[in-house]
Amino acid sequence: ATGGSINGIASRLKHVALKVGSDPARIRKSIEAEIEALHQELDELDKGDRRTFSEPDVTDAYDEAHAIALQM
Repeated sequence: ATGGSINGIASRLKHVALKVGSDPARIRKSIEAEIEALHQELDELDKGDRRTFSEPDVTDAYDEAHAIALQM
């Protein structure tokens, strides 16, 4: 898989993990982070910049991996 497709897969898996979770603060934090990332992308588009991928946030990697493992 390419870096772009891996990022897409990771993003979708994070959505799945959030949907099965029930912590409102964590869900809110994730939604707010997505909104901020989208605003940054819009700003880049307005400037004519190409979309760049930032470094992945690995803070919740363990929890996400655990949720994925439970679904398998």
